[in-house]
Amino acid sequence: MRAPGCANPLRGCGGATDPRSTSGGRWRAYAPDGGLVLATGPDGLGRGGGVWSLHGATWSAVGGSGSPLSGARVRALAFSRSGTPLVASGRGVWEFARGAWSLVGGPRAPRVLGGTVAFAVCPSGTVVAATSDQGTWEWDGRAWRQVGGGETWRPMSMAAVTCGRGGRLLAIEGETGPWQYAGGRWSRLPGTGDALTSGGALTLAPDGTAIFGGQGVWAYGVRR
Repeated sequence: MRAPGCANPLRGCGGATDPRSTSGGRWRAYAPDGGLVLATGPDGLGRGGGVWSLHGATWSAVGGSGSPLSGARVRALAFSRSGTPLVASGRGVWEFARGAWSLVGGPRAPRVLGGTVAFAVCPSGTVVAATSDQGTWEWDGRAWRQVGGGETWRPMSMAAVTCGRGGRLLAIEGETGPWQYAGGRWSRLPGTGDALTSGGALTLAPDGTAIFGGQGVWAYGVRR
C-alpha cells in the first residue's frame, strides 16, 4: 500500500480512478507499513463508496470490486494492533484479513454496530466501537459487549472515543460532552462545557492529558 514517489499522497496522488473525485465524505489513515488507505461514502449520485488503497499513483478497492463494502457508506476507519484495516458501515464492523473482508463477530454480531461512528484500538488489542445512539461497545477477540451496559446512567449518542491503559476509556457524547469509563463505571468529566459536545477528534497524551478537537483544540488533565 506504500506510495513511492508520492510527496503528498493526500493531495498529489491518484489518477483517473482516484476515489476522492466521486465520493461524499472520507476517512483516511496510514497503515503500519506507511501506505495510505482511504474510506469513503458515495456522493449524491451514488458514485464511490468503499475502502481504497494507494499503489504508486493508482487507487484500488481493498478486497476488489466484489467486496461487501463496495459502494457502502463507510463511517469509521482504524487499524487493529496486527495492522489489519477495520471499518464500520451501516452493515456492521468489518476487518480485512487474509485477503478478504469479514464481519467482526460474525452473523451474530449486535446489529446496533451498524451505527458505529468512531473506533479506538486499545493497547491490549481490544477494539472499541462508539455508536450514534446505542453507546459504546468493545470486542475482545471473542465477543462484543456493551461497555457499562448494566448502568442506568451512561453515554449513548457518541461522537468520538479513545482508550488508555488499564481499560480506561474517554468518549464524547454528542449532547452531554466528555465522559470517562474507569473502574467499571461511566462518569462525566466536570468543567468541560458545551464547547466539547461536538468534538470530532479525541486522543490521550502519554501523561494522561485528554486532547479534544471540536470547537478549537482543548486539553483536559485527567488522572490515569
